[in-house]
Amino acid sequence: MVLFIEKAIKIMKQYIAYEGSEYSIEWYYDAHDTSIALEYFQKQPKEKQRKLLNLFRLMGEQAMLST
Repeated sequence: MVLFIEKAIKIMKQYIAYEGSEYSIEWYYDAHDTSIALEYFQKQPKEKQRKLLNLFRLMGEQAMLST
């Protein structure tokens, strides 16, 4: 029963940052179930968040990024 509850809690966590047609972009969580990247993102101004989400969209929808 405890294992089931632990799995349910992990499913509820926000692992996927963007689900694209080519790739899924996920937040990294460490062994302590902490995502420093997600915490940092949430502390940024909305404009920076929007820029990163646009990058995630590009990465998730295109098979290749070019410079």
